[in-house]
Amino acid sequence: MAVFLRPFGPTIYHGRLTQDEISFLQEVAKTTRQARNNIGIHLVGNIKDQMGCFLRSKKESDKFYDILYPHLFEYFKYESDRRSNGEAPIPNSVELDYGNGPWINFQQAGEFNPSHGHTGEVSSVVYIDVPDPILEEKITDQSGYADAPGQIEFLYGSDVLGSFGGKTMSVKTGDILLFHSKLRHTVYPFRSDVTRISMSFNINKYKLLY
Repeated sequence: MAVFLRPFGPTIYHGRLTQDEISFLQEVAKTTRQARNNIGIHLVGNIKDQMGCFLRSKKESDKFYDILYPHLFEYFKYESDRRSNGEAPIPNSVELDYGNGPWINFQQAGEFNPSHGHTGEVSSVVYIDVPDPILEEKITDQSGYADAPGQIEFLYGSDVLGSFGGKTMSVKTGDILLFHSKLRHTVYPFRSDVTRISMSFNINKYKLLY
C-alpha cells in the first residue's frame, strides 16, 4: 500500500513494486547497461554510469509504462483531492508526457548525487536493486559519513534558522518515490563493493481525465 508523506510541504509518494515488476525492471537495467547509452553529461550526478533506459520492443515498452502508470495515477489523484480540499471530481485516468524518457543510474562505492532538482512537473526514483550490504552500512560503519549511506534525502526551505527541513528515506529494492520536480534531493555515497541501481524520470506535463 502506498504512503503519502508531507514532512514539510510538497508531497512524497512512497509505493512498492511487485516481485514480478522488480524482476522485469532488473532485466531492463541489464539490457540498458549493455546498450551503453551514457547520458551523464546531461545529468548532475557524480556517477560514472548514467544510462538512457533501453527498451527492446513496443511490447516491452508498453509493459514498462504499465508498471509505472498506477503509481502516477494515485499520486495525481491524491494531489487533486488534497489541493481542492476534497471538492474536485474524482479522475478516471491521467495522460502523461515522459519527455525524453527514464534513465538508469548504476551507482558504485564513493559515487553520489549532489543536492539538485529536476525539470518538469513530477519526478520519480525507482529502486531496481539496493544490495543488502548498503543497508547494513548504517548499522555497522561509523567512519564519519552522513548516517545515510546510499540513501536519498529531500531538502526543503532555506537555511534560515527554523525554516530548513530534511527528510531521509531508507529505501530498498522495489520502492518507488514520486515528488514535485523542484523538490531538491541528494543521494549519499556508500562504501560497499556493490552496485546500487535506480531509475529516474520526469513527467513534463500531465492531464487528469474525468
